[in-house]
Amino acid sequence: MNILPLKVDQDRLKKYIDEYGSECPRCHSNQIEGNKEMTEEGMHFIAMRCLDCDLSWDEVYYLSGVNVDKHKNDPTIICSNYHNNK
Repeated sequence: MNILPLKVDQDRLKKYIDEYGSECPRCHSNQIEGNKEMTEEGMHFIAMRCLDCDLSWDEVYYLSGVNVDKHKNDPTIICSNYHNNK
């Protein structure tokens, strides 16, 4: 029987960010889904959930810049997650 930790420690969170959110930070399952999305004051949130252990968490993204396509004069937004803004 595999007993999962009740809390997700900083090492597991760092691994989740380093691997671009590819697996659950608690049980390491790749059976995860993003649900509701919300944007607020330059941040974008995605509600995530593991389908195997039922852990819920939010991914947080920050606006880090804007590029304007000179040919189209159409701004292209560049976003990165918190890990890349350290």
